[in-house]
Amino acid sequence: MRCIAFQLGEGHFALPLRALVEVLPLLPVRALAHAPAGVAGVINYRGQVVPVLDLCQLALGQPCAERVSTRLLVLRWQQAGREIGLLALMVERALSELRIDPKSLTPPPLRIDATPYLAGLAVAASGLVQLIDVSRLLPEAVAGLLYPEAATLP
Repeated sequence: MRCIAFQLGEGHFALPLRALVEVLPLLPVRALAHAPAGVAGVINYRGQVVPVLDLCQLALGQPCAERVSTRLLVLRWQQAGREIGLLALMVERALSELRIDPKSLTPPPLRIDATPYLAGLAVAASGLVQLIDVSRLLPEAVAGLLYPEAATLP
């Protein structure tokens, strides 16, 4: 499986390229008043308002550092197997493309209810890489706020 590799703090992560639309440099993000934790705000992506999740804030409790290598990953977000809309993820040190053999993935050693989006672990040249399950990034309540149409799905 082809993935894009990046870091959150000192940890190495990846997500499948099949969900990726585009990798953008860090753009100005418009904050949203009283947004839930991890929701950095929104960007204008080709005339469309797209929510931005700060993955560092979500996973580590601190915002992504503004580095030259900090990127916005624009993804197709799906719920219940249906594409709902675009979602941008702010990540640090977006590194490169990475190939992960799905057979080499091992389940996470801990299942933590607060991080259902953390999927299997793989060994790569950079060390252990944790896969992100894009479909599980947004808790139901947050998904309903960002994508009201998602709340009407069966």
